[in-house]
Amino acid sequence: MEETTSKSGMSTGMIIGIAVIVAIFFGGGAYAYVNNKAAKERKDLNAQITELQSQVSVAKTATTTTPSASTNTTTATNSTTDDTANWKSFKSTKFSFGYTLYYPPTFSVTEGLDGGLVVKSEDGYPLFDLFSVQQRQSDYVNLVKDSSNGIMSSVKQSSITIAGVTGVKLEGTFGKNAGIENDHSGVGGTSIIFTKNKYTFVFNAYDNGDRSQDFNKMIEKLSF
Repeated sequence: MEETTSKSGMSTGMIIGIAVIVAIFFGGGAYAYVNNKAAKERKDLNAQITELQSQVSVAKTATTTTPSASTNTTTATNSTTDDTANWKSFKSTKFSFGYTLYYPPTFSVTEGLDGGLVVKSEDGYPLFDLFSVQQRQSDYVNLVKDSSNGIMSSVKQSSITIAGVTGVKLEGTFGKNAGIENDHSGVGGTSIIFTKNKYTFVFNAYDNGDRSQDFNKMIEKLSF
């Protein structure tokens, strides 16, 4: 069979050979291009994976250190609220329901026949007293605010929560008829009046001074 010749003078075999060479050339180039692109994509993917692993590691470190801060905060809070752990307590049994007063360990408490308590300092000075009165809360508040009764003058009134109820807080200068013991005339201080179990109670603090924090804690811990 004779081989045909094109007009350009090349035989059919030569044309086919050239076509095969061209195909191989372009095919190899395409393969190299695709291979290089895939390699670049793999490199980018590995970089992203490395970045994600780094972020996960940082997140784990932050999560691990958080409880330590929380523990420190809890410890500080407990040390603050535990400063009355060594306080003494006195339970009054003069009333059918009774009540418990907590006070600093260096203080002393005496109880009268009517159930009134007097809390004295280390040197025997009556710093606080707690007793009940026959008047209703509002009536006794008005009695105290009337300076002619000799209980308190220059009174400033506000509200306060004590033993789970809302009472009246009076601040001013005590007179000779205030409290259970001694004449407290001219002594500044606080009188808290509240109603609990249908009784009106009066809790006085004389010459608060640096004892005001003790008084506030005694108010917080008073229980019926």
